[in-house]
Amino acid sequence: MPPERLKEDETLRLVLVTAGDPQRLTGGHLYHRRIAETAPRHGACLRFAVIPERPLGLAAAAGAATLARLRTERPDALLVDSIATAALALPLRVGHVGVPVIGVLHQPPGGVRREGDGGRDGLRVRLDRAFAERADRVIVPSATLATMLRQAGISEERLRVVPPGHDLPEPVGPVPDLRRGSGPAVLCVANWLPAKGIDLLLEAFARLPDERATLHLVGETTADPAYARTLRARLAAPDLQDRVVVHGPRPPEVVAAYLRGADVFVLASWSESYGMAVAEAMAAGLPVVATRVGHLPCLVTDGVTGLLVPPGDADALGAALGRLVADAGLRRAMGAAAARRAASFPRWDDTAAGVLAVVREAIAGERGA
Repeated sequence: MPPERLKEDETLRLVLVTAGDPQRLTGGHLYHRRIAETAPRHGACLRFAVIPERPLGLAAAAGAATLARLRTERPDALLVDSIATAALALPLRVGHVGVPVIGVLHQPPGGVRREGDGGRDGLRVRLDRAFAERADRVIVPSATLATMLRQAGISEERLRVVPPGHDLPEPVGPVPDLRRGSGPAVLCVANWLPAKGIDLLLEAFARLPDERATLHLVGETTADPAYARTLRARLAAPDLQDRVVVHGPRPPEVVAAYLRGADVFVLASWSESYGMAVAEAMAAGLPVVATRVGHLPCLVTDGVTGLLVPPGDADALGAALGRLVADAGLRRAMGAAAARRAASFPRWDDTAAGVLAVVREAIAGERGA
């Protein structure tokens, strides 16, 4: 008999394998949760299978057990998060799972590193690349990351770019007074990881006159304990005391309220495969100060919707912040331009439709093989 073909109205049963708590407030986890929330409108149901966060050898054992269970359950397709690809690379090489395997990758092989932190873990790089070479399709959020994967040897024919949405949830409660009765409020939404450059941001912000602005940091503070200790020590210094508010992780609806209460958005990353927080800030009408890395120059037009600076340059970052903090007219003009630019960005419904189109393409290819 000929292989069964995918029906246009078939409801897909999909599983996405990730590592650790899928409710964590990271860009990758938020991307996956939005796809899961939106998938039913596109004829699919997406659930999560979680591998514990463990050293690589133990994670691979957990990945093998997860694959063995999924071979029995037989979903229509298996999606795999970037942070789980290394754990699944060897089990997938040993035995085919029986359904299309699709990587949903938000970082290059080996993960993101800050300049000067040394090379990526060689084994992790090889395993991530092996997974991407084995996967039926690889979904990435930007052409920038697609280029990096092509340079790593991943074939063009299996790469698909599906950008994240930018639409913000309705904020909960009134818009907070982030200005604290004084100068403009500068907001950064980023987890405390070295690649996010928060240490650089603090050095840059310390260069502003102390009466001119308040910096608000929103994001997980416990992901890298050693880095967090460094940041807290810097925050305790006299030139930053009472000038920076640490909010910790906040759900998307609270972040939406903070964006509406801020005057400037800033991100000092060393690398960004897309820049979801920047896109959301622009949608909220905020001018952006960001480093000229990764996909960020494709979002922010320097001198029009914000200001771009070289990565690692605290003086340039401080000067750009100072320029926007001091000029309300410039903030308004750039913020309005940012909102107009963001209107062309994808919505989450577009993202879900794009991801599921890739999934259906992979399933149709497998069934028609």
